[in-house]
Amino acid sequence: MSTILVVEDSVAQREMITDLLRGSGLDVTVVG
Repeated sequence: MSTILVVEDSVAQREMITDLLRGSGLDVTVVG
């Protein structure tokens, strides 16, 4: 399983990206 570090200033974009990655079955760590 991959771990992706997401750093994003926009909360909306960060949440969207996180949801997409989680939907792909990836382990997502959100920072920022």
